Amino acid sequence: MVTIRGSWTLHEAIINRWDEKDLDADFKALWPDDTETRYPVLSEDGPELGAPSNPPGPYCVYGIQAQNNLTHMTGKTSTTELQFQPHLVQFVIHAKETSSATAKSIAQGLAKLVATAFDDMTALDISPDAHVVTIRQPDFGVREGEKEYAWTLQYLITIDCEYDTTPLFS
Repeated sequence: MVTIRGSWTLHEAIINRWDEKDLDADFKALWPDDTETRYPVLSEDGPELGAPSNPPGPYCVYGIQAQNNLTHMTGKTSTTELQFQPHLVQFVIHAKETSSATAKSIAQGLAKLVATAFDDMTALDISPDAHVVTIRQPDFGVREGEKEYAWTLQYLITIDCEYDTTPLFS
């Protein structure tokens, strides 16, 4: 049987690591009401793409961009192929100024927590694929408005995928 592969294994691994490190709690600790459930802390879609607008506190939008495959290799059998697939993963932490902290300091502090979760060099569980390496790329901050700031973390995550090359229809 042919196994259908896709980057969803990486999406699942990111969500699982986020949950494992309980990053929602770190973000929600800065919300006026940390029991609020209408707004996700981590989202693939920013407010411009359908995510709820005006969340009550800082939040993170992530995205995955596939790069060109690094290599193709013969798999374990004559009908399999291995591919090393790099993916650029970006986490953009959005924050607003509060009465006790600047937007930049909030975004930067939360970015450090996200970096701690993904910099720890433990392999992501990307079953049935395999995590090869995670390389942190440059991070940066950008003012988004008078009282808003965004900090971007970037990772190049390479995964090893095995594909069945048997034709689907023969």
